[in-house]
Amino acid sequence: MPKSSKKSSKCMDTATAADEASWYRSEDDWPTIRDFCKSWQGNRDLGMVSVFDRSLKMCNEWANHGHAAYAYDISHNGVNMDICTRVGFYFLLSLLLRMAPGSFSMWAPPCSLFIFLTSSLHRRHVFGAAGDVTQFAVRLSNLISSNCAMALKAALKFRPDCHVVVEQPSGSWLFKADVWKEIIQGFWLKKTLTYQGLFGGPLPKPTHLLHSFAADRSEE
Repeated sequence: MPKSSKKSSKCMDTATAADEASWYRSEDDWPTIRDFCKSWQGNRDLGMVSVFDRSLKMCNEWANHGHAAYAYDISHNGVNMDICTRVGFYFLLSLLLRMAPGSFSMWAPPCSLFIFLTSSLHRRHVFGAAGDVTQFAVRLSNLISSNCAMALKAALKFRPDCHVVVEQPSGSWLFKADVWKEIIQGFWLKKTLTYQGLFGGPLPKPTHLLHSFAADRSEE
């Protein structure tokens, strides 16, 4: 395993330490994932799992209020938290399975290769949400997105007594990928528009929250 992560120079949130030939493609391995979750045995001792929490803000906020929380991000552990590898993917699954009833997971998948600012690189469009897959960075971002979606699917299926929240900029292409659309429809997930500026952010930044909570009144 290489010591340093491979990153796009324009997209520092998109990284892996694995060679592309060894990437773990979870979409092709759902039966194994399902069997792993069914057979998992362990304590359900976490109040929150924060996925792609590089800054530790979500995890620390939860911990400061007395809840057991765990942050997953490649910057914290380049081996166990690299979602592009089998080891990293199953480590995330183990964290999600540890969630206590009534807890929730917060997800912030890397967005830099799904937004307008990098459209000249990723070239995603309405007839091609996968974008320009001749670009390494685009292929990497697609794999991270796909593996994230499959881990979320496992959490929704095998921890139905917990909730999920997935954050993306409102203009992101991430939720338009087929694997995300299938999960959104299959688990009746809802999407709420909010603005980070309302919560002390330096910019308004319209943001979509994909979640499993009951619909708010504006969505009814």
